[in-house]
Amino acid sequence: YPNPSQGIFNISIDNVGVQPLQIQVFDMLGNLVREQSFNSSINPTIDLQSEPNGSYVVRAIGNGQIWTGRLLKLP
Repeated sequence: YPNPSQGIFNISIDNVGVQPLQIQVFDMLGNLVREQSFNSSINPTIDLQSEPNGSYVVRAIGNGQIWTGRLLKLP
C-alpha cells in the first residue's frame, strides 16, 4: 500500500510475525528489478521510484511461506 503509487510501497503481510522477510520485485517480463531482505517483517518499504512506470509482481518469502501480489507504479 498504497497501490497504485508513485514508487514507494509498504508491504503488509498477515501472520508472518517478526521473522526475517525477503522481498523480490519483478517487472512484467520476469526480470528481477529489486531484492531486499528485512530482519523484521513489520511493514517493510520498497522504493521503486527509479524504475519505469508500470506493473510489477512482488514476492515475499518468510516464515516458510511465499506471498505474491501486484504493484502498479504511476507517474
